[in-house]
Amino acid sequence: MLLFARVLTQNGPAHVAGAWVLLHRGDAGVVGAALREHYAVDLSPVPNMLATLLLTGLLAVLGPDAAEQLLLGGFVVLLAVALRYALLWDPRPCPDTRGRALSRTARLPGGVAAA
Repeated sequence: MLLFARVLTQNGPAHVAGAWVLLHRGDAGVVGAALREHYAVDLSPVPNMLATLLLTGLLAVLGPDAAEQLLLGGFVVLLAVALRYALLWDPRPCPDTRGRALSRTARLPGGVAAA
């Protein structure tokens, strides 16, 4: 996905546009004034807010297409890591050195217990 020139997503352009507004709302000049006049910043938690905030940071250093690709690539990598962790999860309690059972631990390959 990172090798393609563009990644087509359903609502990616809307997130990029919102991030662009957040990034340039404080600019001096006509563009910043128009954005301040027509857009209000509401930082109350809403779904997809993390994506917009991450895109705002990425847009400061990358172009819109590269920022969206990097964000989507990061989400795919995190999904793969979460899937690996879920597949390795062993819900059985793992005994500690005093013979009591520890709750909410994972047994990883090689007998290593991760809390």
